Amino acid sequence: MEGKITLLIYLVLLFIMLRYYIKKRKPIRFIAFGIFFGLVSLAILNTYGYKIGYTVQINVFNILTALILGAPGVLLIYAVNAFI
Repeated sequence: MEGKITLLIYLVLLFIMLRYYIKKRKPIRFIAFGIFFGLVSLAILNTYGYKIGYTVQINVFNILTALILGAPGVLLIYAVNAFI
């Protein structure tokens, strides 16, 4: 049941982000930049996170969050794990 809820949340976030990107003048470029910066910020947090006392695990859910939401998604991963 929990896996279905997580999948539903990711699909809703994907829909919201796609609506946001489609409204842009050049949506493909904005999607590519969002994906790129999301993956780069995830890699940076994974590599240098030990300096702030946090390392992120590279797994399917974190990668999907970085791909769909970009850099704000990576900040969301950090914030959720910092407060749990």
